Amino acid sequence: QLELLAFVGALDDEHAGRAQRNPSGRRARRRGVVPGASVGVAERARGQSSAGLVSVHRRLSPTQVATRERLIDAAVDLAAAHGYDELSTRGVAVRAEVAIATFYRYFTSKDHVLAQAMVEVNDRIVAEISADPPTGGNAIERTEAVFEAYSEAVAGRPLLTDAFWRAAVANEPAVVVLLTGEPSMPARLFDIALGDVEFED
Repeated sequence: QLELLAFVGALDDEHAGRAQRNPSGRRARRRGVVPGASVGVAERARGQSSAGLVSVHRRLSPTQVATRERLIDAAVDLAAAHGYDELSTRGVAVRAEVAIATFYRYFTSKDHVLAQAMVEVNDRIVAEISADPPTGGNAIERTEAVFEAYSEAVAGRPLLTDAFWRAAVANEPAVVVLLTGEPSMPARLFDIALGDVEFED
C-alpha cells in the first residue's frame, strides 16, 4: 500500500506542477458522457504552449458516445496486452473498427485516450469501493483496507498501469487540460475510509 500511495502521490505532484504552468486551469471533462451531452475536445494550434489551449464543445449523439467508448475500451485492451510502446492511434482505431480520422475526432493522441481511460477506470474503482466501504476497525485499519482494495483492483495489469502513468505525465496539452484539477486519488481513497470520522481539533 505504501508503494501504491507513493505512486499516486507522485502523479498528483506532477499534475500540481502542471497546474502552475497552466494557470488558466481549463480542462475538458468527459467522464460520464451521455447522449446529447456537451463534450470538450481539446485543440491547439501547432507550436502553441499548453496555456494556449482552448476547449471546443460539441454534443454527441448516442452513436458517437458508443464510438468514443469503443475507442477507450480498445486502448485499454491493447495497452493491457502489449504495453505503452506498442500502442498506436492507428492500432486503437483498428481495434475499435473505425477509421483513423474518426479517432482524431475524439482524441488528439494515444496519451489523450489513455489518460481518459485512466480517469474512467479510476472512477469505476472508486465507485466499487465506495459501494462497500470498510466500516469496522479504527481509522488506520479502515484506510489500509481501502488502499488494499484499490491495489487489488489495479493488480494483475502492470502494462496497463505503466501505460496510464506514462500517458498521464506525457507533455501532451490535451492531457494537461483533462487532468488539471482532477481530484487526488489518495484524497478520494482517504475520503472513503474516513469520510464519516470526526476528528478533534
